[in-house]
Amino acid sequence: MILLKLRDIADTSLGYKLNKCVITVPAYFNDGQRLCTKDAGKLAELDVVRIINEPTAACMAYGFHRKRGEWAERNILIFDLGGGTFDVSVLCVDDGVFEVKATNGNTHLGGEDFDRRLTEHFLDEFVTKHPDLSGIKEEYRSRKRLKSALERAKRTISTKSATKVELDALYEGMDYTFTLTRARFEELCKDLIESLIKPVQDVIMDAKFRRKHINDIVLVGGSTRIPAVQKILENEFSTRHISKSINPDEAVAYGATVQGAIISGVDDEEVTQLLLLDVIPLSLGVETEGRYNEIVIPKNSSVPIRRSQYFQTADDDQEMVRVKVFEGERPATADCHFLGQFEVNVTSCKAKDSKIKIDFDVNSDGLLSVSATDCHANAKNTKPTTLLIKAEQRTLTKDEVDKIINNAKECSKEDETFKEVVMQRSAIRVTVKEATKYIDNKTNYDNIRPVSRAEEFKTYLYNFSIWLDHEVSKDPKELGAKHQELKNKLKGIMSKPVDETYVSKDEANKDDDILDIDDPLPH
Repeated sequence: MILLKLRDIADTSLGYKLNKCVITVPAYFNDGQRLCTKDAGKLAELDVVRIINEPTAACMAYGFHRKRGEWAERNILIFDLGGGTFDVSVLCVDDGVFEVKATNGNTHLGGEDFDRRLTEHFLDEFVTKHPDLSGIKEEYRSRKRLKSALERAKRTISTKSATKVELDALYEGMDYTFTLTRARFEELCKDLIESLIKPVQDVIMDAKFRRKHINDIVLVGGSTRIPAVQKILENEFSTRHISKSINPDEAVAYGATVQGAIISGVDDEEVTQLLLLDVIPLSLGVETEGRYNEIVIPKNSSVPIRRSQYFQTADDDQEMVRVKVFEGERPATADCHFLGQFEVNVTSCKAKDSKIKIDFDVNSDGLLSVSATDCHANAKNTKPTTLLIKAEQRTLTKDEVDKIINNAKECSKEDETFKEVVMQRSAIRVTVKEATKYIDNKTNYDNIRPVSRAEEFKTYLYNFSIWLDHEVSKDPKELGAKHQELKNKLKGIMSKPVDETYVSKDEANKDDDILDIDDPLPH
């Protein structure tokens, strides 16, 4: 309904029917939410040509009228605090190119939360004054009237120190009059306001910057007019300029208009000099041997993006490979978010000769597709097998995304150990294959003396393989020691064969002290 109304307003203003649009969404909208937004556009008979993140749109609005020379590698922090969500992004702007370095925020924090906090407080005060009227807390109309009045008062104290609120016959004929001061508001919402800083600190860290690297801070969203919000930013960035040059309520829509002009090919110097590069919030990868998450596209990579990587089969003569796709920052796939899987038929060959190309493609709307192609020289089917990641498979909330990123930071030592274990196991498997290939060769087997050594090694290798598959240690040092033991035994088996039970006559005649094998041992 909202899009229909907006389309009607645009049609009336333009004098002709509008059929294309650019829609902005919170930075942490997942695939499902973005696809639903596009579907809503279709229902409104609109072709949604691009979906962009709100902070990115705001940055485009901020930089649109500036000359190209003014944008020599400036780093901008977009602080977007609206009615229902909070987004913060760091962008690098250089000669008209807008590159998103990192994004963060909270999809459950905004002006509505301030309104609810005030409403609950003054409802409690009303009930304290009138204990017999506690039913007001369950009465929808009275609550709505109080909340609307407090919302207006909140806006007023952004420019004044206090305001009086008067509500006639709020509940069962009882009037309610009180004064809301700016100090009281800041006291009641202190924890909410302070919670805005951590995402700011995190996004700067994710962008691999420090506070001193931020050149400009742009405020977006009506809630950024709150003096306490501006003050906490000023305290965090004491020497940085906080820009108020654009209307916080219009900045996002303005930026979307600029992006629409770029896509439409508007012949204007200010438009054609701009380029937008957005980012993905989490790393994307595939599962490899040892259930290891091999990252193909790192988090905060600019989109649209297409990345390719080549892989080999784990074993010889494999005819099928299962490709499992994950998003997350941990090296173990068990600690990442599973997106989907598909199977690819491959040419049967030695593992070292196999070649499988996997492509990750994230489009301008942040939607993902993954394809795999058998690139072996004798491949019968060279057409890629493609997986389109469905919306319901990428439905992580902002809280879940934050949890994944924070877990990766907290478990960094554990993850390093896991990486070492995976590498050790992979190296051991290579040595096991090499040893198996050697001992299974009849010529090699027959050259080993005595014969019992060959059988003992085969038994050792068999037991070692069982241990590797079922009882493998998670201690890198122990794995390293076991690997060295295996290599030493293999080296001994592969060395020049010596039959200790045989000595030539010539060798025997060289020293009379050498015993013949038939001689009895001396007493």
